[in-house]
Amino acid sequence: MKLRMPEMPPATLLSALEGYNLLPAIVFMPTRRRCDKAASEAALARPAASDQRREARREFMRSFVEQHPEVRGHRHWDTIVRGAVASHHAGHIPAWKLVIERLMSAGLLDAIFATA
Repeated sequence: MKLRMPEMPPATLLSALEGYNLLPAIVFMPTRRRCDKAASEAALARPAASDQRREARREFMRSFVEQHPEVRGHRHWDTIVRGAVASHHAGHIPAWKLVIERLMSAGLLDAIFATA
């Protein structure tokens, strides 16, 4: 018999991690679709990030687009800017994954939902 842990809404999970000062975090999900869904749900449900941090993410991404125009208008752009979260998996183009990795390295993301 295989036991499964009950699922926790992504925003609730991030709030719990934040309460223990465990952000930023990489949260592993079983599928690409679940990564995308978790990032979208978390971005919508979390309290709005500070204007300064949101603008820093927006400016970072605008600057990145100058070198990698293929990421302009990506469907998850607003999720990152608004919620400080992103999904990262093989379904994304390499430049998109690179901007996510650089945002995380710069301390501009709170969480990445990724496949293992």
